[in-house]
Amino acid sequence: MARSLVDLSSILLLGMAVAAAIIQSRPFMLSGLRYERPYMLFFCYAIAISIFSTQANLATSGSEIFVLNRFVFLAMALPYVVNSERKVHKLTRFLFALIILQAAIGMLQLIGGQTVIDLFRPNDYSNVLTGDSRSFTSNRGLSRNMLIGSMGDFISFGYMMLLGMIFAIARLKRGTGTFALLLLFLTLIFFSGSRTIFLAALVLLALYVFSRARLIWRVAMVLITLVVVPIGFAILTQLAAAVRFEYTNFLSLFSTQMISALMNQRLGHLFLYLPTLLGDPMVLIGFSPDRSLIERYIFENYSQQLPYTYLATFYYTLEDFYPIALLSYYGLIGTALFYLAQYRIFAGAKSDRTSDSPVLAQAATIVFWAIIGINILSLGNQSFENRGLSFMFWTSVGLYASAIRCSHFKNELKTTEARSPSQRFKTI
Repeated sequence: MARSLVDLSSILLLGMAVAAAIIQSRPFMLSGLRYERPYMLFFCYAIAISIFSTQANLATSGSEIFVLNRFVFLAMALPYVVNSERKVHKLTRFLFALIILQAAIGMLQLIGGQTVIDLFRPNDYSNVLTGDSRSFTSNRGLSRNMLIGSMGDFISFGYMMLLGMIFAIARLKRGTGTFALLLLFLTLIFFSGSRTIFLAALVLLALYVFSRARLIWRVAMVLITLVVVPIGFAILTQLAAAVRFEYTNFLSLFSTQMISALMNQRLGHLFLYLPTLLGDPMVLIGFSPDRSLIERYIFENYSQQLPYTYLATFYYTLEDFYPIALLSYYGLIGTALFYLAQYRIFAGAKSDRTSDSPVLAQAATIVFWAIIGINILSLGNQSFENRGLSFMFWTSVGLYASAIRCSHFKNELKTTEARSPSQRFKTI
């Protein structure tokens, strides 16, 4: 029940901000990022497609929509609560402190092993609002030790450490401390056990270094990559062939057995399911976010085109390649609205990274790299739906919107103070 109340708190906070604006007879202003309209259109479209899809389970669809969008309203409400750059900076530091705390717990678990990890194992639960049950990966008797912090599972912990890398990159003061933090977070991601998040972290770090380098170094990095990556892949493939294949082993990622396994999961969604879906007229509007409905549909209509071994795992793995899951749920219309909202946030953050305001530049940098990171992760996980990652991301978006509003207010104040006394009098 407590977890459900936390999810609802963002909606309640936005409702309070709207009510205050109505009571005070002032307009309810949008953030300036221009993502609210396409996102609200997406939200309404998701609800509409769930209602009008008569074969869909409305409770299941509603649960999926709720989980995906539960913290978006927090981002919309924060600019009306966090109304100064000092508050933006303090809250940003507080979020980073939460990540550091998770990293400290992860280090204790890495050093102490299974005994310490057992102290932080969570209880499985059922959501009283949505009816969904949650069984944490740390409770499933897996044979490997997984760093979980206090997040409940290694995926959520890995997400938090990747966010730690992003916050470290965006620090107002950079130096050797930043390098040490990046190394710490990358190490904890590796030992958390998630190969997908570790590879995403390496890609994100490479993109960051590439974006900071001069043109001549960028060219050199590209040339080196073209040589090193094929050689490294060949070496890792040979090493993987020399050891016993285990799905949880990092080296197994480069074995031929892994490719076969992934063809029944993520690669199968991309190379088998997606081409078939794009040829279906239903791809325009989507099926609704009810996986059971989609599973029945593809068994009835695609069974001749798709292998049975792939179809047998479809229900459990669809969201592991989240862009294709979005396309299945909401069609081209809904997916376009979803990514349009993200693009508008991304475009604004890309521009504001070089702002004269240190607080705005930091907030924009966090959001810029977080959007890149969360979209890379979505190719191998349900990153958009993860509670911790979603909360931190949309809180960061809200703080970025607050920083924009505060920066604009300061600029307007400076402009007003720069006018002559007679000019200022005329504007009152």
